[in-house]
Amino acid sequence: MAAINYLAFALFPILMLGGMMCPLAAAGASAGRILEILETEPEVKQAENTVRPERIRGRISFKNVFFSHFAEEYFGPVQRPFQLDALEL
Repeated sequence: MAAINYLAFALFPILMLGGMMCPLAAAGASAGRILEILETEPEVKQAENTVRPERIRGRISFKNVFFSHFAEEYFGPVQRPFQLDALEL
């Protein structure tokens, strides 16, 4: 009986490592795809003669803007007015 227990204690870590191989392979593939996206050169290039404004002023207002999510069937569409003010740099 003791021999079976010792054998189980010896095999358990090997089985656990085997179970981790599939998630590790998936994580490696995902990391490869993420790096591929991060290393991609953007198609839109910044113009050479750009001018940075000294001061930015303005306001953007969104009126009657709706968005929804999975809880819309319970609570209805969400409508919240908001505006974005330019930060002074």
